[in-house]
Amino acid sequence: MTRLRSLRALTLAFLIAFLIATLGTGFAIYTATQRTIEGLVDRRILVVSDAAAGISGDRSPEELVRRINAATRERDTCDIGFLLLDATGRRLGGNIALPRRLPIGFSTVALKDQIAGLSAGRALVRDVGHGMMLVTIAETEPFDDYNAARVRIYLIGFGSILLVVIGGLLFFVITIGRRIGETRRTVDAIIDGDLSRRVPVDRSGGEFA
Repeated sequence: MTRLRSLRALTLAFLIAFLIATLGTGFAIYTATQRTIEGLVDRRILVVSDAAAGISGDRSPEELVRRINAATRERDTCDIGFLLLDATGRRLGGNIALPRRLPIGFSTVALKDQIAGLSAGRALVRDVGHGMMLVTIAETEPFDDYNAARVRIYLIGFGSILLVVIGGLLFFVITIGRRIGETRRTVDAIIDGDLSRRVPVDRSGGEFA
């Protein structure tokens, strides 16, 4: 393994390690936050879907549509998207339309799915009997472009940390490099016989004087 002997190499190695650690921390926080939000939304749409689906013996198309319409009028569930499809994929009821068929279970929906008022969300597709599929969708963003705003916050926050650290390191390297250069020139002069040369010392008396 190559040993880091120069101040420049040591500084560069530290910067690379710090950059990796900072980016890794930022990515881990972002991923953990996103997964937490998705988990909470999944739990919510599962509860709402259970309520709309009802018990297995009470799942006629008319009854399912009635429960869906009732849920869309409730204050707590009026922001939830519902779609009831028959065995052929024909729309039976609900308050949304989808350009594609979603897979069974939980999945992610986005702006490309062209759902009115939704930029990002989670969907649950379940079989409710007689070949019918109930789709339940909820947003994972409290307002439009929330995810992009959150990314910008992370970039600004962690970017500020990087700028402060890089600025401090540059100041440190320049200061130490200058002192090392002065000391080296003095030593070279003394070796050449100039015993009058002295290492410049600042009156502050500090370690980096």
